[in-house]
Order: sequence, then C-alpha cells, then structure tokens
Amino acid sequence: MNRALSALAFALVLSVISCSGPASSECFVKNADCDAYGRYIFDLDMSDSLHTFSIDLYSAFTCRDEVFAGFTGVPVNVLWESPEGSVYEENVILPASGVSNVTHFGKSFSASYRKGVRPVVNGEWKLYLSVPRDSVRKYGMTGMGIKISKE
Repeated sequence: MNRALSALAFALVLSVISCSGPASSECFVKNADCDAYGRYIFDLDMSDSLHTFSIDLYSAFTCRDEVFAGFTGVPVNVLWESPEGSVYEENVILPASGVSNVTHFGKSFSASYRKGVRPVVNGEWKLYLSVPRDSVRKYGMTGMGIKISKE
C-alpha cells in the first residue's frame, strides 16, 4: 500500500510541475499592426503571484549607417493597463547601447526595461508602447517586441 501511495504522490507532483506556464514569452508587433493611435499593444500574463517578472524590449532598424550615426536612443511612452482597468504611464529612453547585429542596412536593438516587476494586481495586463513617428521613419524601425520572463 505504501508503494501505491508513493506512486500517487509522485504522479501528483509531476502533474503540478507540468501545469506551470513557460518561463518566458515573446511577441513582436509590426508597424502595420499598431492601433489607431500608433501604439504597439501587448498582452502580458502576470497572473503567477509566486514570481516577479523581467521585461525586455527589442526592435529592428533598416536605415543606412549614415542615417544611424546620430542615433542616441529610442524614446518610448509606456502605458500599463491593469486587469481591472487602472492605468499607469511613464516615458523612458531606451539607450543606444542596446544596438547589436549591425550591418550596413540593418540593426537589432534590445534593452532591459524592468526587472523584479511585481504587479499590484495579478492577472492579464495590457502594455501599450508608443514611439515618435518621426523616429520610426528616420531609422526605419520595423516594429517593437517584448520578452517577459519569470524570475
């Protein structure tokens, strides 16, 4: 009988472990998929109250080196909407130090936005990112991406 109980307990532990969500997820929104206000919209699952989260932002640029020479960073307006509809907003500059994979006609960009995020309310959040249209045009920005990871 003890073996049967041990096997059942082991099976229950495995089923609980297998039900946990992925450690990270990513999403990229192309410029053409922005909303009417020019915002890149992301759904973030922050329902796991046992973890904090880290959030990275990334993009790609298609301008020539001569145009990109004056690049100092990406200004981004960040608007958070909680599961209950509360709104939080801030403006950030994602530094030029995040640029990598540089070729004459293309550049990749990624930057850590936040680490150790513990939402005031757990659940599905919306994140709206806005980048000035003139920056998007000048640097040939193709869209914005986000990676959220459980810590």
